[in-house]
Amino acid sequence: MLSFTLLARFYSKSEFGVWTFFMAVTTLFDMGRNGLVGKPLIKYASEEEKGSENWARVIGSSWRSGLKITALFSMLISLVFLGIYFFGGESYYLYYAIFFVPLSFISLPRFMATWVQNVELRFERMTLVRMIMQGSFIVFIVVLHYFNFSFIWLFITYITANILSSALALITSWGQQKLILQASKSEEKKLFQFGQYSMGSMLAS
Repeated sequence: MLSFTLLARFYSKSEFGVWTFFMAVTTLFDMGRNGLVGKPLIKYASEEEKGSENWARVIGSSWRSGLKITALFSMLISLVFLGIYFFGGESYYLYYAIFFVPLSFISLPRFMATWVQNVELRFERMTLVRMIMQGSFIVFIVVLHYFNFSFIWLFITYITANILSSALALITSWGQQKLILQASKSEEKKLFQFGQYSMGSMLAS
């Protein structure tokens, strides 16, 4: 909320509207990914003993599913934005098209870390990952305003904030990214089947 308060204060109504729309689309995408990947991961990994073969297979398959889903849907959304831009849309649609795909991939490790640490009940780690992302972005907003950077830098610094939190997740292996080698097609299918119902329930609510 603090970041939106600062943005509303520092930017014009039109720029704030552009950013709010981008965040709305990003949030819907993240909700869908959470439903398709996060909820199934938490459900099935919680049912297995930590460190077991099945536990590793669930997390590894979730990683591979997450990468596939991120690639498919982020590229589709980006193509829609690009199409709108080429058919006479405003220039900010080009910003959306350029930044949406890298943001989607860069944010995946921090989300995976949050879900895995949820399974392990390490809520302080979940909080730290979120605080680094949100805290660094707030600092970037203030810096951009103070030095009068152009609006496009808001997108760049938001991605940078995600890089910082995802870097922490990868360096610490809180998301257990190495387990992607344990992924299996059958496990991916099971996770996806549950994820479809989970995502549908989330979007309906």
